[in-house]
Amino acid sequence: MSKPTFTSLFSGIGGADLGAIAAGFEHCQALEFDPKIAELFKANIGDVFVQNILDANPFKFEKVDWLHASPVC
Repeated sequence: MSKPTFTSLFSGIGGADLGAIAAGFEHCQALEFDPKIAELFKANIGDVFVQNILDANPFKFEKVDWLHASPVC
């Protein structure tokens, strides 16, 4: 049986992603706006798209079981 998959938007340093991975999800992709914060994500988890969410094309995202999107408050 394969693991459920997820994508994160507004990924930050990857806290939610690390939690999902620990819960058994397979990380597929992430998107973060701030290049400095994205470097921390890369150190914690791996690849991340660095761009403004308004410039992203959601039709190019992989289909996943769970989409996590929690913008900065």
